[in-house]
Amino acid sequence: MNDSEKIQLAFQTTVARGRAREVICEWIQEFHNVEHMDEQFKTNVPRNVNYLICWYGYGSYCGSSYVLYEKDGKFYENHASHCSCMGLEDQWEPDEVSLTYLIKKASSWQEDLNNIQHYDTNIYDGESEYKVAFIKIINILRGDNK
Repeated sequence: MNDSEKIQLAFQTTVARGRAREVICEWIQEFHNVEHMDEQFKTNVPRNVNYLICWYGYGSYCGSSYVLYEKDGKFYENHASHCSCMGLEDQWEPDEVSLTYLIKKASSWQEDLNNIQHYDTNIYDGESEYKVAFIKIINILRGDNK
């Protein structure tokens, strides 16, 4: 990546962080609010952050979740899942992620969305809904409100 591309990426990331503060969180399926996430993860999740998407879906006695948030101009995501004998406890370990990473993930999921046969075979309740919401939010961060 040359200097010009680095400057452009830095600018896009700064603009996206500003837009993140305008996004209203998408609470999908079994996550309803921060207190409910506390209960599920058996910890205190951060309070002074901008949650963008919070999803927790069930399958056949198992579950999966995804949380994306922005704090102090940085993006973080947390993945968690469980089988029938456990829950989400002890799985709150968010990772810092870049805007570039989020855009690539959204592009990949958009390809899945375009292939309806693949997209309709999700395992967990609300998985399709959460992926559509994720794509929408990343498009807003990019400045593309399609």
